Amino acid sequence: KGFVVPKADDINYLYEIKKIILDNKIDVILPTGNLEIEHFEPLSKITTVFMSDSKTIKLCNDKWKFYNKVKDDFDIPHTWQYNDIGWKWCFARPRYELGGSRGTFYCKDIHQYMFTHNSDVEYIYSDYLPGQEYTIDVLCDMESNPLVVIPRKRLQTKAGISSKGEIIKDKFIEKSCSDMCKFLNLKGPVCLQMKEDVDGVPRFIEVNPRFGGSTF
Repeated sequence: KGFVVPKADDINYLYEIKKIILDNKIDVILPTGNLEIEHFEPLSKITTVFMSDSKTIKLCNDKWKFYNKVKDDFDIPHTWQYNDIGWKWCFARPRYELGGSRGTFYCKDIHQYMFTHNSDVEYIYSDYLPGQEYTIDVLCDMESNPLVVIPRKRLQTKAGISSKGEIIKDKFIEKSCSDMCKFLNLKGPVCLQMKEDVDGVPRFIEVNPRFGGSTF
């Protein structure tokens, strides 16, 4: 069945979701989007919510806090805020995801850099990684044990979502993603992004505590 509900930031959103759960005797919820996922934890009182806890979700959704949490333990490109260092070529993205890849771009011009600083959106900046990009789908149990790890090359994207890919076997990527999931105490479906640096080493870009947009 399908249901039309208010937007995730609407005051009636959670009420409508609860009503659907109770009316339809829904046993399990699998959240799929960052914008509503933080609202779902209270629903665990009436059904099984197969996802990470709100603290972990908020950490992953804040790209700056996520970077500082994992930078000493995992391969991740150097990341900074506007006033931390001077201008250099970099990858610019919103600190809080806007959906898909909206607002993200390869920043090759100082005027672009200055524009992001004057934007209504808070930006962070990372060293640009030129190599192959990967999306890794992971399913964890409720004790944060990865049950399956599936890496795939991103060969084509539309609106920030992979529209063409190739599933591969890569022990380094699979172990790195398993370790990340355990480190962050992730549960349920997880979508991780990695990209190769100039030496061909895959580094983490971000971790999303939900299904990836192209999983289905």
